[in-house]
Amino acid sequence: VEDDEMEDDDLALYEAVIARWSRVDHDAIVVDARGSRLLVEFLEDHSKGWVQRSQVRLMPDADLSRVPECVRPGSAVRALDPFASGEGAGVLHAAHVEEVKQGVRFESKGSSSGD
Repeated sequence: VEDDEMEDDDLALYEAVIARWSRVDHDAIVVDARGSRLLVEFLEDHSKGWVQRSQVRLMPDADLSRVPECVRPGSAVRALDPFASGEGAGVLHAAHVEEVKQGVRFESKGSSSGD
């Protein structure tokens, strides 16, 4: 791995991906690569796991016609650092949107409405 690029394909480290784990697709970020295996960090709980490259695909770009203008690429936003702790936790930082991706949708198996 060199300069945040992984060998043999177009996936970069820290790329937003959809990773198949236990026959379920999950939103994730690639954080390391070793041969045909990728270490991904799952966005729903920040846990990590090694998966085969064949279990990972690039997260597609979102349909910008369905994205509010205030969060489209180039927009100025204030964002939390999800990995900050201590005094940095909960602090908003000036940022700008570079890209908007469409992840998988998570739905609860139960329903609070009683349906």
